[in-house]
Amino acid sequence: MTFDQILGHARQAHHDAAAAGDSFEVFRPQLTAVENVDGDEGWLDRIKFALGNQDLYSVQQSIVDLDGEGGKLMENIPYMRGEEGDYAFSRFKVAAEHNDLGESIDREVIPNLLRNLVESNEPQILNLSENSIADYGFQEWFVTQIRGAPVEGDRIIVQVAADTAHDNLRPVQALMQSLAPLGCRLSLCDFRGEPRARQLLEHLDASHIKLHHSLVTDLATDSSKPEAIKKIVSAAREHGADVIAEDVADTTGLAVLWQCGVKLISGAFLEESSQVVAS
Repeated sequence: MTFDQILGHARQAHHDAAAAGDSFEVFRPQLTAVENVDGDEGWLDRIKFALGNQDLYSVQQSIVDLDGEGGKLMENIPYMRGEEGDYAFSRFKVAAEHNDLGESIDREVIPNLLRNLVESNEPQILNLSENSIADYGFQEWFVTQIRGAPVEGDRIIVQVAADTAHDNLRPVQALMQSLAPLGCRLSLCDFRGEPRARQLLEHLDASHIKLHHSLVTDLATDSSKPEAIKKIVSAAREHGADVIAEDVADTTGLAVLWQCGVKLISGAFLEESSQVVAS
């Protein structure tokens, strides 16, 4: 963004605030449909602005145990404020990680999140970006944050995408070795069940596996998906891990997942409300 553009935005914000009277205006870079050189569709300026203006926060999503034995899990998802609605991290993850901003987002969100987790007793899933996993400096910082947090380490479940864990196996192993004395556990998300993903279970002591969202859609009409899920559940059981399915759309999908052996579920139809825990 050029100086003239910045100056123009400042003048427009001043004009809008003056017209509204006793108020103030915050300029947020608008998302555009024009891809930049990284193919990130205008997200880059918006992410940088969010990092400098406290526009990032966490939302908790409940994960329910259908057996009623293990209680609820809570997954903490980074969000970014926007002019016409806020954006979950999945919307801008690719742009953030392509531009090495995933670690900056984690460092911004995690301290406030950990301070607020003392209010609840449920196990908490914290997502880490690929940028953070690949940076040993971040790992040292993260371990220090967990050690100093007002929450027991055995309530923390660190979540890493399966592809990220495959491409950064040794850094993930090193991180979990550092966190093991505190009782922290590991979850692998976006798990499709291909051979290289299942091989991760031989090298990482994961307590949870979260299915890739593509496996959870059209369960009633695509017979290949339940079969794939059953294989994942079988592999997970062999390694003592529980399987999570997110964004379950309806009771039909829920029934199929139950038959496949998946008992940890999230989805709007369960009427488990989300809540902001750190902003």
